[in-house]
Amino acid sequence: MIPHLVRVLGEYDNTVESQSSLPNFRREIASAVLAASMFSDSRWKTETVARVRDLLKDDDDLYLNACIAHRESVVFRMSGKLPDSTSALVRFVHTYVLTNSLNKESETNPRYNAQRGKLTISYSLNLIRGGELKDAERELQAWKPLNPDAPLTLEKLVCLNQNSAAAKILRYQGKFKEALTLQERILKERSPYKYSQNAHEYIISLSFVADMYTELGRAQEVESLIQETLNNLVKNSEQNSIAGRHLQISLAESYLERSMFSEARTILLQVKAFLDDNALYDQFGDSVTFQVLVGLGRVCHRQKRWSEAVSYWNLAEEAARKRQYSAGLVKYSMAHALRMSGDAKENKKLAEEAREMVKSRRGMFWITRFQSAWYDYIVRRWNEGVNEVSRLMHISLMRDMGSRALRLPLHSCATANTGMHNSLQQIYCGFMGD
Repeated sequence: MIPHLVRVLGEYDNTVESQSSLPNFRREIASAVLAASMFSDSRWKTETVARVRDLLKDDDDLYLNACIAHRESVVFRMSGKLPDSTSALVRFVHTYVLTNSLNKESETNPRYNAQRGKLTISYSLNLIRGGELKDAERELQAWKPLNPDAPLTLEKLVCLNQNSAAAKILRYQGKFKEALTLQERILKERSPYKYSQNAHEYIISLSFVADMYTELGRAQEVESLIQETLNNLVKNSEQNSIAGRHLQISLAESYLERSMFSEARTILLQVKAFLDDNALYDQFGDSVTFQVLVGLGRVCHRQKRWSEAVSYWNLAEEAARKRQYSAGLVKYSMAHALRMSGDAKENKKLAEEAREMVKSRRGMFWITRFQSAWYDYIVRRWNEGVNEVSRLMHISLMRDMGSRALRLPLHSCATANTGMHNSLQQIYCGFMGD
């Protein structure tokens, strides 16, 4: 499809002398390019969105401009450019909504209402990404079908995406049971598309359900849940698509939860290798890269491969900084790994930074088991280490004081009544007297 579209665009550029004289033809071309922007790599998506924006320049078609605003918002968000993503939506509102460009026909048009729902969901997803979950929930509830009791097909599809965003909010709030219940319902409604070329949304929902299984102690069920779909992706060489990567990571997380470290590591390294090889073409891999590095850090940590763990935690921190994610737990994990590898000075500094970062908020529960079980694990291990250091210091002090007491003359033991270790010396002298 894409090669044909490229040729059509070439012919269009070569033969159309006055694009303004052919608005309907130009809109048809724009619609085709817009549909194609959903496929291929990030460079293609970015180029096609820019091309549609150019094709629709000075065109006041409300529906198509709503479509391009939505696609721009999605592509920017996938690239980690949240301010640009929100700006694309705000620009549409300022240009067409606040200037009263809407008319009665558009307000009652199900096609435009469905597109308006997509814009609302995109804005809500930006808020979710920024951690503003309550605001995201409120915005999400602002849209509804024209006839909620009998929504049309286009509106039904938007309702599915609306519910999917609501499930994501529940998950990020740590409400895993509620998120699973909602996403299982969505998965059932999307199941007719599981073998179609539009299976992306189904696979994303399947990955979500798998993650909730792992969060809720059902990790052993994940493999049977997703294996058929994953096998089909591998068969069609689509395992490294955006949806395919999500599914692979879900499987790796279930293995990690089951202490199947070798299996988890193999999958995560395969995904990382693909992302490293395609970094120039797939800008959308940054968030997945962070997930993979966090996964590899935990695998090495659990296997007590401290130098490797430190390396992966360090890379994860760099990825977090690039995407402006909260890295408090990453720093905590790195500090613990450094302590276990014998680097006392650096781990103390990192731990102090991490404590400040996680003191106010634990973070959103978006990486499976990271902000939940791993948070509890690493804080517990850190505190155990602190208590162990205190215990060893106390034992060392006691031994030192005991050694000095043993070297004292007996008459000194009887007369000593000053100094901070007086009572301890009496105990040791009492023991000697026995």
